[in-house]
Amino acid sequence: MIDLSKCGYDAANLFFWVVFPYIAITIFFIGNAFRFFAFPYTWRTKSSEILEKKMLRPASLLFHYGIIFAFFGHIIGIVIPKSWTEEMGISEHTYHFLALYGGTAAGLMVVAGLVLFIYRRLTNPRLLAITTTMDWITLFLLLAITTLGVINTIFLQYDYRDTVAPWFRGLWVFTPNYTLMADVPILLKLHIFLVFVLTAIFPFTRLVHILSIPFSYIFRRPIVYRERCP
Repeated sequence: MIDLSKCGYDAANLFFWVVFPYIAITIFFIGNAFRFFAFPYTWRTKSSEILEKKMLRPASLLFHYGIIFAFFGHIIGIVIPKSWTEEMGISEHTYHFLALYGGTAAGLMVVAGLVLFIYRRLTNPRLLAITTTMDWITLFLLLAITTLGVINTIFLQYDYRDTVAPWFRGLWVFTPNYTLMADVPILLKLHIFLVFVLTAIFPFTRLVHILSIPFSYIFRRPIVYRERCP
């Protein structure tokens, strides 16, 4: 006899950890390509520095440094297999120590930066006037994702490298094993789900500027300034 409740549970896992991630990734690539070529003049940060910069500086530094550290921490923890880090001499204890304290510090930096971003826009009438609905969605979605990440890091300390990491790597080689996500804590599942929600709306936000890293600036010829002859 078929257990219909189990079938429904498997169907939900299949949707959330296979179907929805691929939908989000597809929207990400097609949406970004379409916006870049069809609406190139919207591909910008819409910087508000000219309207207010006193609070922007600490908020921007906290957010950007925190997000960079968190990004590389996720690369090490999820993209790189556990066996590889062990072969590099990073023991399980060392990894969890770095993940706990380094991940917490990076997450709190991002949260602090986002709170300052939100407070800055709420308390400055000129900034409030130019803030769009998508800006608010992006800010609060980032705040929710990061807050959940900090909670998972500090309180749950779940070893995601045996479940979430192989599932995530499987997505990119089209062999996602969604059953690995079955026993993952609900708060961590929500954190991951919201990341894919952000991935789906990414092409419609000002976050697209992340993809425009000016590598060519590093290799450009220097500009020589000469004093004009009298």
